[in-house]
Amino acid sequence: MTFAKAYLGKHKVEKRIPAPHPQLQMGIVIPCYREHALKATIESLYSAYQLYKKPLLVVVVINSSERDGKEVKTFNRHTLAQLIETAKVYSPDFRVFPVLEEELRHKHAGAGFARKIGMDLLVAAFDEIQQPAGIIVSMDADTLVAEDFLVKLNDAYYNNPELGVATHGFAHPLDLPEYTPAHRKAIVAYELHMRYYKHALASAGFPFAFYTVGSAFSCRAQVYAAQGGMNRRKAGEDFYFLHKLFPVTQSAELPEVTVFPSARLSDRVPFGTGPQLAQLVESDEGMLTYSLEAFSQIGLFLDGINRYYKGEEMQKAYELIPADLHPFFLAHEFSLALEQMHKHSASFIAFRKRFFRWFDAFRCLKLLNCLHNEGLYKKQPIGMEASKFIKKEWGEQFAVDELEEQLIFYRQKDGVD
Repeated sequence: MTFAKAYLGKHKVEKRIPAPHPQLQMGIVIPCYREHALKATIESLYSAYQLYKKPLLVVVVINSSERDGKEVKTFNRHTLAQLIETAKVYSPDFRVFPVLEEELRHKHAGAGFARKIGMDLLVAAFDEIQQPAGIIVSMDADTLVAEDFLVKLNDAYYNNPELGVATHGFAHPLDLPEYTPAHRKAIVAYELHMRYYKHALASAGFPFAFYTVGSAFSCRAQVYAAQGGMNRRKAGEDFYFLHKLFPVTQSAELPEVTVFPSARLSDRVPFGTGPQLAQLVESDEGMLTYSLEAFSQIGLFLDGINRYYKGEEMQKAYELIPADLHPFFLAHEFSLALEQMHKHSASFIAFRKRFFRWFDAFRCLKLLNCLHNEGLYKKQPIGMEASKFIKKEWGEQFAVDELEEQLIFYRQKDGVD
């Protein structure tokens, strides 16, 4: 029985990539919807391939829904034709495999479903050549990569056979000529928010504080299949998929494996980079983010995990939780969840795993939203909170309006130039 036979049967993966290269070790998935920038993305990958010099499979899922009009479908078909023609000039070991999906159900159509289609195709290819350690790389159709992207990604997985999932370094371009001052300011503020959020969460003691960017992660084919694959969400598919994998396999951040995602304004997805940037450009308020004090309260809650484990103190669980957090944990029946954790945990290690399976990244985000929506805390300008965190964590001083300087500082701390 091959490693993905059960997955491929359960998920009805009927399509296959003909004759995958027997030495294939890495494949890339790119969802593509009415995309103008795809050619530059493929050329960027081909430049990286010149250093990699191993078989590479790039699956481009050109997709539209049953509700999309003729204009979108005509554009997508033109993209398909162009891709087929341009792929002929590449080395045979740099294989671009386009897939046209035109009538996806509107209920599911979007980046998540397209990403799933491509990833499932790669799993089937790796299964056919009996390569469970094959690397599935997630990208977007408007993302460029560093020239050493493929080499460094391959090295990271080759040097650590236990590595199951990884996030990659990313940096939105800041100096493109088409940017207006408002657009550039929005990009800086949004990426600064992302980096502040991740670092504040890690400082609070949350063990899975990773970036979840659709164009910047990878995983082993075997891990993908074992954990039920990608979801079909229209947006946020990367967040849910990655947080399903982080607790069950060895995870790593690979800042040296760098991509450069687009920071264009967009309404293609209900939330995410494009819509957030468009909103920021139109708003006079600027980027608001979660209060650093709210993260401190979460830190106090997580500091109690050893005491939550002690049976004699279990009934006093709410006494260990900061008062501002009481309503949320009462509403989410923390005591009942804690009882179940104890019931099914023979050791503290097992208890801790169950604890963070319950208090996962999504519940943590819900807690932050609850604290701010209920008025206990007020969202603050990103420059204010990000600079506070820098001073608290690293002792450096920045003015609240020095957003670019702060962003550069956070990038350096992440190991991204």
